[in-house]
Amino acid sequence: MIKPIVLAVMLAGAVTGADAATVYDDFALVRWSVTRVGIGPIVHEANQRLEVALPADARAPATGDYFRGGYLAKCLLRGNFDVQVTYTLLRYTLDNGVRAGIDFDNKFAVERISFGPSDVHARGDFYLTHGDSILFTPTADRWGKLRAVRQDGVISGYYFDTTSKAWQFIGSSPITTDDLHFRVSIWSHDWAFSNRFTKVAFDDVVVNSGSLVGPQCTFSS
Repeated sequence: MIKPIVLAVMLAGAVTGADAATVYDDFALVRWSVTRVGIGPIVHEANQRLEVALPADARAPATGDYFRGGYLAKCLLRGNFDVQVTYTLLRYTLDNGVRAGIDFDNKFAVERISFGPSDVHARGDFYLTHGDSILFTPTADRWGKLRAVRQDGVISGYYFDTTSKAWQFIGSSPITTDDLHFRVSIWSHDWAFSNRFTKVAFDDVVVNSGSLVGPQCTFSS
């Protein structure tokens, strides 16, 4: 794990370029809040990365329709930004109904998902963006990188193709220009979950460009 360098930078982060920017942190809780929604999500740090699991009996709370575990950044992203994260599927079976990725105040997400047989969208393994619409690309990747870029009120999602060594576009959506939280997590719904133990690791949350702000974003660089 690369240690933090600076916390707010303004770089020209090209989507087609190599990773060369600022690592947000090494998952120290001074920079994150733990997210647990519903019954069962397990969130912990191991092997210098964030590991999140959904047990077979995980379920939504009585007043909700989904369950989730992960980390929510205490800093918000202001203006145009470019953020990415690396994921590894540790225990992840076909048709499990679990999504893993990075989202922005529930307004947009870039995900790695295995749709189950009860899902209305599709069946199988995909990368997808979830905003005004859901757009997806088939994949068999067990690890990879996800990326989101906001530019003047439009946010776009990408995955890194290890064969071509290039970022591949998934989909775009209009989005607010307000400051946004970002979160890395895994989640599912009672109707979609296969009730099989699922575990995903996250590493290297990188801010390629953008300003980090907010009342809780008070730690020094």
